[in-house]
Amino acid sequence: MDPATAGVAFVGFAASLTTLLSLAVMSAQTLYSLREKLKSAPTEVRWLEQSLKIYANLLKEIQTQHANAVKSGSVCLEELWKSSMVQMQDDFTGLEITVKRLHRLLSEGGLSQMAIRLRIRHVFDEETAAKHRAKVLSHIQTLTLLYTFISDRKMDRLAIETRSGLSSSENRLQMVSTKLDTMTTSNQQDAQYQQELLERIDRRLEDMQYKLHLWSLDNYMGGLAAFGYQLLCDCRGFPQDHQYLRVRLKLEQTRLLNWGRVAQVKFGQGLALSNEVKLALRHLLNENRDMLGHFGRFDETGRPLRMALIAEVSKPLDVDAPSSPGQLEAFTEFHRRFPELDTFSMAAITYAERHHRYPGRLRWISWDRRRTEQLIERLAISNDRMEGIMSAQHVQALIELRKRSDFQIMQLNSKVSHLVEIFEAAYVLRELGGRSAFYNSPKGGLPEGEVTSNPIIHSEKQELASLAQFKVLRSAIDANSLSDELVYALRLDRSAEEVIDVELSRSAIQLLAEGKEAEDIGLRPEAYYGTETREKVWIEWKPYDPQPLDDGPDPIVLHRVQALVALLRDNSRSKLFKAPDCVGYFQDRNPDTGGNNCRFGFVFRQPLSGCFASRPVSLLDVLQDSEFSTPQVSTRISLAVALVESIERLHTVDWLHKGLRSHNIIFFRDERGCVNLHDPYITGFEYSVPVQNEDMTERPPENPAYDIYRHPMVQGYTIRTQDNLFKKIYDIYSFGVILLELAYWKPLDEILGFPNLRKVRPNQTRDTRQRLLLQKEFLGCARTSMGDTVVTVVRMCLEGPVAFGVENGTDESDPLVALRLQDAFYERVVRQLQSAKP
Repeated sequence: MDPATAGVAFVGFAASLTTLLSLAVMSAQTLYSLREKLKSAPTEVRWLEQSLKIYANLLKEIQTQHANAVKSGSVCLEELWKSSMVQMQDDFTGLEITVKRLHRLLSEGGLSQMAIRLRIRHVFDEETAAKHRAKVLSHIQTLTLLYTFISDRKMDRLAIETRSGLSSSENRLQMVSTKLDTMTTSNQQDAQYQQELLERIDRRLEDMQYKLHLWSLDNYMGGLAAFGYQLLCDCRGFPQDHQYLRVRLKLEQTRLLNWGRVAQVKFGQGLALSNEVKLALRHLLNENRDMLGHFGRFDETGRPLRMALIAEVSKPLDVDAPSSPGQLEAFTEFHRRFPELDTFSMAAITYAERHHRYPGRLRWISWDRRRTEQLIERLAISNDRMEGIMSAQHVQALIELRKRSDFQIMQLNSKVSHLVEIFEAAYVLRELGGRSAFYNSPKGGLPEGEVTSNPIIHSEKQELASLAQFKVLRSAIDANSLSDELVYALRLDRSAEEVIDVELSRSAIQLLAEGKEAEDIGLRPEAYYGTETREKVWIEWKPYDPQPLDDGPDPIVLHRVQALVALLRDNSRSKLFKAPDCVGYFQDRNPDTGGNNCRFGFVFRQPLSGCFASRPVSLLDVLQDSEFSTPQVSTRISLAVALVESIERLHTVDWLHKGLRSHNIIFFRDERGCVNLHDPYITGFEYSVPVQNEDMTERPPENPAYDIYRHPMVQGYTIRTQDNLFKKIYDIYSFGVILLELAYWKPLDEILGFPNLRKVRPNQTRDTRQRLLLQKEFLGCARTSMGDTVVTVVRMCLEGPVAFGVENGTDESDPLVALRLQDAFYERVVRQLQSAKP
């Protein structure tokens, strides 16, 4: 903004203040002059007079503060304040008209007390006075926020109208830098001076770029608050048994930074909020900054505490450094457990660190768990209030961003102790979710009606606690280290023994099918479970090779089955993945003869919404049914989104499915007998494993009907080596094949032109990937039926690691590699399908 424009804006703002003050004072004086006659007026009229006095006094103080603030540089509030000014002037003009009318009526002499009372009530009944007073009180709240806004001296340093000046200066400095860089010098002294000048210009340019990037005052204040979080997280001496509180601090910092990324509230840009709410947001950020900056060292008035909890470290960094390599590793490891800050967040924190007085380092001198919890709770409430202001559109963006942060945290944490800390921190946040009472509280500082309930806290999408709990269970069960102590820490209502006690008695299972249907491991026979309740269930089979000296399963295979079923049963409680409810497993021995069928039976119950008279229907069944009409594109995309989101969650906890194909996507019929395509379930987990233990699992059987869905490197005929262990990228490949089936609405063998799958040779299944990628007709037909977005996603899934920015042969168990793959999978597959969803 040029000086002339800034001057006009300042005059306009100052004039508005003067006009408002004149209107308020005039109305207040008129009411005061009639105070004797108003003794019989409704109480609301007298309260209105008092409110007007408060408003006028506050307005006078704002005029003074505004005049002082612009002495060192103009402060332009015209655009920010325009709508509020107009509203105030309209309200006070209406009030002035009413008050003048009242004055004329009461100025006549010789009126009886009854006549005065009637005239007052005719002009100013209780309801009208209450409405006017409510408006004045609302404007008082607005002025209070404005007073805080103007009186902060940082407004001077970050004045909005100087942005264009900074930008012009930056351009001029860059031109000078370029000219200096191309100049030739005649002697060494000139060259040295030229180099020093270039370095000074570079530092000045860097400073300007930070200011331009962080121009919003809210972003600046958010940077101060975020840096305060950083200081407390890095505070030395955090007790080891309370690390979950440190994690909670980090989670609240992530919430604040995510909010800033979505909101990016700039004056005249960003969220479509009223000026009052924008000022309230700044007030909240200011409050956050003070809470973090004062905690443990100063009281609420800024005076040093007599018994401080935290002290500033004044020693040099090398003196105060961790005393051992192990301590240094623990210090740096904490930050590696959380996503790296993006450009926006890093710039905010860096600028705050450079331009605000903060201590370089802190250390605990007296630990106080209760006060630390109270601080975190207050910070959480502040974040709740800021999130509650969001529009529906921004709320959805924030929910998705928060989910991304949760998934990234899961990828970066594998140690059981770390995951337990995350669970404890996230569990507390989830349990404290009912804080909506703060939203309409006067202490919240937000105008009534400007806030909404906070779906981010209460939404099912907030799943960090459940993800951490599941990953801890997976790791502990797989390592055979699950203990009652760990189960208690995870808030489970059963013992460790009960968690892994998942084997059912064969005598409790009554198969309803007979003959081939009961013997075919590819079918899902129905059964009754229980001798008394006789619950309707269905069975999935997993065959095994009997031991040479015993017809039982290999102990390693048995342990894997127990671990898998324990996790599937836990998912029945948490509903993290779209997997059916698992009751347990049994070994299929004939209860009468004792004969062993050498297979495990996984027992699943049907969902309550399903029709109990029928077993599940697979996607393959539907695709092969000529009487089933092709669903609309929107239905197929919604189905794809439901599947890909569940696969993403599986991979988030480092779980490989290994059997994704249309036969393992199931549906249930509704009460009308129709297949419900909107509620799919993923099953066929019998060979699924954790990422870290893929080399210890058995190879799936060779079967052309299964192999056409598998990547060529992991088909049944391949010889297992360290180079072709199963990876997430192979699950992604299988999903791409299923997505192609949805586009064609045909099973894959028909798309490929295989008349009889049983006669398909291994070299034909091995060539499936190459055919789908190189023969244009396959993706061409998919484009015709589903569009470019779906075809692009299919191609990426089939191409593999390179399409997701990961080199072939890269170790996916490396947390950073897994994080990069997950982020790319979301951006290039999940998000694309979600955007195509109507």
